[in-house]
Amino acid sequence: MNTFKKIVSSFLGISLLTIQCQPIYADGVKENELIQPSMQSRKTYGSNYWTTSNIREWLNTDKSYIKYTNQAPSSDKLGNFAYDKEPGFLSNFNVEEQDAIAVTKHRVYVSTTDAQAGMKDGGNTSQSDVAYPNQSMTFSLNGLLNNNKNFFYKMENDKVFFLNAYEAYSYLQKRGWSLPKELTPEAQKKHSYYNNYEHWMLSGGRANIGYDLTFLITPDSSRSLVFGYTNRLGGVVPAIHIKPDYRFQNGKIAKDIQIGEKLLFGNYNGAPIEWKVVNKTEEGFPLLLSEKIIDLKHYDAPGDEAYKYSEVVDFQKEDVNIVEEPYRNINNSKDITPPDFKILNEDKLNIRSNDEFTLELEASDESDIEYVILPNGNKVYNKRVSYTMSENKEYLFIAKDKVGNFRYFVIPVGNINIPPKVIINPSANGWTNKDVTVDISASNDVGSAFAEKIQNNRDRTEAMWPNYTTYKGKRIRISGDVEFIEAKKPVGDYFTGMGFVFTSVNKSGSEYNLQKNYHLPIRYSLKELQEKKKAHFDQVFTVPDYYYKDLIPWSQINVDAQDTNYKVKWTNVKYELLDKDDFAIEKIILPSGNSIGEKSYRDTLTKEGNYTYQVLDNRGMITKKDVEVKIDKTLPTIQVDGISDKWTNQDVKLNVTVSDSQSGVAKTILPNGSETTSTSFEFVAKTNGDYQFQTYDKAGNVAVKKVAIRNIDKLQPYHHIQSSFLLNEKHNVDKSGREIRVIAKDDESGVDSIQLPSGEWVQGDSVKINVYENGEYPFKLKDNAGNIKEITSKISDLEKISISGIQKIEYKLDGAENKGWTNYTEPFFVKKEGLTTITSRAYDKAGNISSEKSKVVKLDKTKPINNGILITLE
Repeated sequence: MNTFKKIVSSFLGISLLTIQCQPIYADGVKENELIQPSMQSRKTYGSNYWTTSNIREWLNTDKSYIKYTNQAPSSDKLGNFAYDKEPGFLSNFNVEEQDAIAVTKHRVYVSTTDAQAGMKDGGNTSQSDVAYPNQSMTFSLNGLLNNNKNFFYKMENDKVFFLNAYEAYSYLQKRGWSLPKELTPEAQKKHSYYNNYEHWMLSGGRANIGYDLTFLITPDSSRSLVFGYTNRLGGVVPAIHIKPDYRFQNGKIAKDIQIGEKLLFGNYNGAPIEWKVVNKTEEGFPLLLSEKIIDLKHYDAPGDEAYKYSEVVDFQKEDVNIVEEPYRNINNSKDITPPDFKILNEDKLNIRSNDEFTLELEASDESDIEYVILPNGNKVYNKRVSYTMSENKEYLFIAKDKVGNFRYFVIPVGNINIPPKVIINPSANGWTNKDVTVDISASNDVGSAFAEKIQNNRDRTEAMWPNYTTYKGKRIRISGDVEFIEAKKPVGDYFTGMGFVFTSVNKSGSEYNLQKNYHLPIRYSLKELQEKKKAHFDQVFTVPDYYYKDLIPWSQINVDAQDTNYKVKWTNVKYELLDKDDFAIEKIILPSGNSIGEKSYRDTLTKEGNYTYQVLDNRGMITKKDVEVKIDKTLPTIQVDGISDKWTNQDVKLNVTVSDSQSGVAKTILPNGSETTSTSFEFVAKTNGDYQFQTYDKAGNVAVKKVAIRNIDKLQPYHHIQSSFLLNEKHNVDKSGREIRVIAKDDESGVDSIQLPSGEWVQGDSVKINVYENGEYPFKLKDNAGNIKEITSKISDLEKISISGIQKIEYKLDGAENKGWTNYTEPFFVKKEGLTTITSRAYDKAGNISSEKSKVVKLDKTKPINNGILITLE
């Protein structure tokens, strides 16, 4: 049976979340189920399903406490970056500002897994499985420019949201604006985070063989888009639409502000939030995106799977709809199309070349071209350009039209046969903490080999072959043996195989894109292999003409990524390049002057000094390289101050000092993953746990310091309170008074004391008092960390006794002086020497007699003489 939750709907005019195909029953209860089929990896990494993600629910509420639909982002899951106890993001805005934020219906990409489970509103394909490293977003993510409308998506209503990948391209890169973002100083201080830039999160994501991945914009200006696991830390860059008639602090009306303007709106972490207007709808709703990363959070906490519907976000009707992702030109031009590029001699890209070649390009646009930026950074005010391609790589051309639309156009070049060369590769050049190896080889000396490898998972790869030349059309021989070892489950139709992974180029319209290609020319069904136990293979594979780069030897068992129930063994495996140049090394001259007639060689340097290597190849050319060796094998030192065993309810500030006596400190990696080159810095621990600092020196030595923090207690004590009527002398219930008993408990630091209603503090974890009046009796419970919880015991059932007044008081004397019960009318003297016991009692006008009270007095007539003691009864 599916796990489900019950959500009771309100029918008092409160907005309800609009859900597609959501079952609503007659009793006003709707069923909330886990998305099926199950995504077990979400228990490890969290979910990229925006609808019920922690980050969406935090962004879209002003509540001080959020009851998250999925696993809360708690400290046991996220450590110092927990935010389950933080109030919702909207709580940082006043009522007027909250009302000014429009509800936006927007498009969120969903993974194939969620789409197949019915959690989609449209689309027929998943996003690309790889985000290639490139400054152009449309090149990095295959299909983003021409196929984005077909990506699986859901429509969601949010006040605060993240841009999706296409919106980030359209509203930022298409305008020529930079993608990387800085952290605010407040965000850095909050998390003791020393990186100035960080990845920032987009909405939605994709699944990769069972794993959820999210979209992030990189801090690297030479790249743009990457995928990351959902439990990866990311920057918070919120987006909001503002209602057209709202007036900002600067006096401007929302509908009158222009795209590109910056303004302040709301506060976060004690500072105003700076926003940039990145788009504007025809109805006058400006879209604001924070200029900086305002916080660091996880998209979703690991620990459980994902529910279908949010129990926190419940905006039924949108104010503005951007599902079709409308784009408004910055100059209000009707031209919203970026420039186009045409390669006039495109055939040169498809012919293997032994030398550099020149491409002729022409940019075009209905508003005409303002300029073109060439791959070398030069700006050309001409729509027709030429550029010489001298190596295999991606070349970026940027065109701007005259109304401000930008096009980032990438040409992947991979058809140049780069002449082979001598490679002299030292493991270090300068400071090192170990012996230095110097590998000498020819660039065309490629291949892979291993004696034995056990495989019990889906994919295994060897080192990528160097892209020294194009392997397009070249033959590679793959040989070896494969043996069936075990199967813990039926083998079914599963198979295992060996081959290559490589990157190819495809084209959609005028846009080039890259995609991964997987080839298994050697393939055996597990059933077949189970029967014959072992098989030998020897096959020649010709690299296809659509090969571009990154040739990687690869083997696979085609099971799910987490499946380890099947095991095979590969032995004597060899990959050989059959078609290669006759270039070769003839002689290697070592620093000692000795000559070696080998095709390749590894030398080992154990002492400091400067070394020179010379290599003679069969072309008669000498390649020379100088290697400097400076050895430092001493670890850096790390000193951490601020650790205490005294309980506290505050964050613990650790002062860290690092040093290195030889090569010097290179960097320190903090427990939160950020890095600093400073030798003295502060780190704030917010929760109990183990914190690790790693300091690297310039020689590669690494010192590790682990600090255990166990003295933080931020939780208030909890309690048990009892109240019972008093008992009189005859042990009968006396409803004129109650005993209040308070027992305090604290699981962390322990209970210190309890404050009574009188204001007195009593040490210990329990107190009791008697009260005789109805009313509220406040107590305070304090633990050893200083956390205080206020509680109140309310008494309302005490019976007031009617007082008739005193009728008379009697007394009697026993001992030195004796006297029977006598009415007391005035003070009297005891005059006989010795001990006398005085007993008194009172009568009220109703005839009730009080309990008797006694006191002993002593009269001593020894000088100085006492002749009597005056007795007063009250």
